[in-house]
Amino acid sequence: MCNWRRPRKLAHQLGAVVTAYKAERGGYAVLMLTLTERNMGPDQLGASISELLEGFARLRRRKRFAAAVRGWFRSLEVAWGESGCHPHFHVLLMVPKEYLERRHDLYVAQAEWAEMWQSARRLDYRPVVDIRRVRNVRELAKYVVKPADYLSYEAAAGWYADPNKIAALHAALEDRSLVAWSRSFNDVREKLGFLKRGGDDNLVDAGASDGLPKDYEPVRTEKHQWRSSGAKRGSYQLAGFGTVEEYRAKKEAKAAAKVRKLELDKLHRERDRRNMGARRHEQEGEASGVAGAAAEAQVRRGQAEGRTCGHEEREPDLFG
Repeated sequence: MCNWRRPRKLAHQLGAVVTAYKAERGGYAVLMLTLTERNMGPDQLGASISELLEGFARLRRRKRFAAAVRGWFRSLEVAWGESGCHPHFHVLLMVPKEYLERRHDLYVAQAEWAEMWQSARRLDYRPVVDIRRVRNVRELAKYVVKPADYLSYEAAAGWYADPNKIAALHAALEDRSLVAWSRSFNDVREKLGFLKRGGDDNLVDAGASDGLPKDYEPVRTEKHQWRSSGAKRGSYQLAGFGTVEEYRAKKEAKAAAKVRKLELDKLHRERDRRNMGARRHEQEGEASGVAGAAAEAQVRRGQAEGRTCGHEEREPDLFG
């Protein structure tokens, strides 16, 4: 459900951003650039995605790219086939209309894009690169990880996730974003109210024209949880689901329990400090009493020794 809503939300935002950008600045065309590389095994996916991201960062720093491109939106897609997985980028480019003139200095031919990507990606072969003009920018948002590639449904067992693909995606995509926006596009997103730092990623508000009925209103939003059966088996099964409200209530209850635990721990520490202070005071009193008794005993010994010395001085001198 989330993966079904997310492309619609991105398509809505992307269309609105491109429309606003053109209306504000005018005279721009939209291109779609596809950057690929060879297929690989699932164990190489994480390292390959890191190298793809680094390669795209190097490509953006190229003078030809910086001169021609005014804004961009990048989408990472991971396709699966019999020969392994195939990570690649789909990139929407906002360029001046002069770019479309082949003799203009801004124009970059397909062969030059392939050469620049090969250099930026540091490959020892010429990768497949496609560049074309697009008019329906909503199409770009569909190029993400497709659930049909790793999910299947059986009437008896229910939903089942391919363990090898899920494990590879989990390790490779953890703490990564499948999409990215240029700074100029983010400025427009912020003006349109799409970019709210620190806010929740709302998949319900995906725009009016997202393929749903005209009078559609969300009545139930669910959160699904997948659980791994263990590192050795690597199998993922649907562990449970519930409404977002139930999830938030559980989350708030858990946070409240944590706060109560911290408060109880603080009270226990204060009680322990008081008890330790009382014991220390008691021990100091006992030590003071022992010291007083020892001093009193020493005084008594001194007094006894003094009386003994006095008797010896009063004895007569028998030889005097």
